[in-house]
Amino acid sequence: MPYFIKTEALVLHATRWRESSKIIHLFTETHGCIGVVAKGALRPKSPFRGVLETLNHVEIVLSHREGRDLQTLTAATLLNAFQH
Repeated sequence: MPYFIKTEALVLHATRWRESSKIIHLFTETHGCIGVVAKGALRPKSPFRGVLETLNHVEIVLSHREGRDLQTLTAATLLNAFQH
């Protein structure tokens, strides 16, 4: 059964996955380096659009299931954007 985790993270890398999703690699203080799937992140009206860019400091909510390499991102809020 999944449970939800809310934490702050730094976006390290983003990769396209399928037609409209992204695989995001994040660094969190409590969980270290984790991989998440942001479903629908490439759609024009996605709430993830612009938030999941490299080096952004974000607050995330993810659905965690034991034994999975990639967790599912359910919400992300931009806290601080760094120019690169």
